[in-house]
Amino acid sequence: MERLWPDPGVEADDEVHADLSRRDDWVASNFVVSLDGAIALAGRSGGLGGDGDLQLFRTLRDRADVVMAGAGTVRTEGYRPTRLRAAEARRARGQEPRPRLVVVTRSADLADVDRLWSEPGAPITVLTGTDAPADRLAWLRERAEVLAVGDDGPDLAAGLDLLRDRGLTRILAEGGPSLQVDLLSAGLVTDLFTTVAPLVVGGGATTVPDQLPETVALSLRSVRRHGDELFLHHWVTPAT
Repeated sequence: MERLWPDPGVEADDEVHADLSRRDDWVASNFVVSLDGAIALAGRSGGLGGDGDLQLFRTLRDRADVVMAGAGTVRTEGYRPTRLRAAEARRARGQEPRPRLVVVTRSADLADVDRLWSEPGAPITVLTGTDAPADRLAWLRERAEVLAVGDDGPDLAAGLDLLRDRGLTRILAEGGPSLQVDLLSAGLVTDLFTTVAPLVVGGGATTVPDQLPETVALSLRSVRRHGDELFLHHWVTPAT
């Protein structure tokens, strides 16, 4: 990974976005996008990212207390419980050995996501609303922690507050696009990590939903490259 700005130079893996390690409270959004705005190929983001994007993905997960994803992304991308990586470095930072996976769902219907339940006792939390069907909530509570907040689907701000109350203050949102938009719209994102893939996808590709109620101002923190991939890190400027 080569840092282009600021202070150009070659970085070791553990230096990539190391500023996150020096901060105790953040909500980072991470996604990959083609040059013409596609965020998925054949419905999956994995077809866009290369080796550098995988390196960034792992680095961000290693620094997070929580990995958050919407139920659609969990289903489409075949999510499993988070893996045990960099456990000693995480313990040295006062973190649990691996990040907790938080699945956001309005329907509370995750019975078909077999891979998600492949490891009994894995650190998984389901964030949903109080209006979710009682039978589905009961089924989920047998397999995971359930946070039911919000009268009309999951209340993301209240859910993040509950996580922070438990010391889970470093939160990584991996998708999908609707979750990213909802977090940005609510003013909950502090950092935006964007991988720019060296591809032009053309018509029919999945793009970021045009649902933001207003412009979100960003402040550029760094630019990196790996091969032909570019990596941008922005701080999200709080609304005034």
